[in-house]
Amino acid sequence: MSDASCILVIEKEGIYNRLSEDRFFETFPCILITGKGVPDLATRSLVWRLYQQFRLPVLGICDCNPYGIGVLYTYFRGSKRIGIDGEDRYSVPICWLGLRPSQVEKLRKASKLPPDVYQKLTEFDRKKLKSYSNPSNHFHSNGFDQLNEIRLMGKNGYKIELEALQWISVNCICDWLQATVQEYFNQKTAKKTF
Repeated sequence: MSDASCILVIEKEGIYNRLSEDRFFETFPCILITGKGVPDLATRSLVWRLYQQFRLPVLGICDCNPYGIGVLYTYFRGSKRIGIDGEDRYSVPICWLGLRPSQVEKLRKASKLPPDVYQKLTEFDRKKLKSYSNPSNHFHSNGFDQLNEIRLMGKNGYKIELEALQWISVNCICDWLQATVQEYFNQKTAKKTF
């Protein structure tokens, strides 16, 4: 039995440390996990086991860039290199909670972030985005409109790291995450009522 509302998978160890130090799990009951970048088999196995045992939604936060999407995709689909993990073994349905391009656009339009935090997408980034938007890739069917978010990133032509939110305020990451998780659950509740 768990009091947690979700399993929150965090791409970066620094963001994980920040959320732990701020005791985010007390503000919003959740299980915080990081793979410190691309997750190893043990981390994926842990997330899978928690998902199987508690049937909690798995929500992912990562940088708004193709590499971050790739990290979340690894939890969803496993590694492209088939090894002892058998590719799909320990796969979980994960929702890309943020940092999504539509969220960055709102911040950009409100002039809350300095221009220096935006990095131009490389050709390699664009190739990665194209592979993630392939119709046979079911990653984008897991909450929000992930396919349109992937396309919006390509259209915008830039990427941004989660740490950029700290330009707004020291507490911005926790405040943003709390609002984003709440939005996810509000949308989920609204869909159940119809």
